[in-house]
Amino acid sequence: MKRKYFDSFLLMSAFLLPFYFVYSPRLNENRSDPFIKTLWRFTFAGFCFYGIAALTTLVIQKMLGA
Repeated sequence: MKRKYFDSFLLMSAFLLPFYFVYSPRLNENRSDPFIKTLWRFTFAGFCFYGIAALTTLVIQKMLGA
């Protein structure tokens, strides 16, 4: 049960802190492991999320004329 919570915490962290997880050695150890593949997906989704958030912020600033 503890492992399940730890894995869930890792997935949330990979989404919220993708810059940290790119350099995690665990991601490059066994790329055929299903959990590692999921961790890579969450890391990529985190980068996409921050990119969309930055783009939205820039568009809103341009629209408001700031």
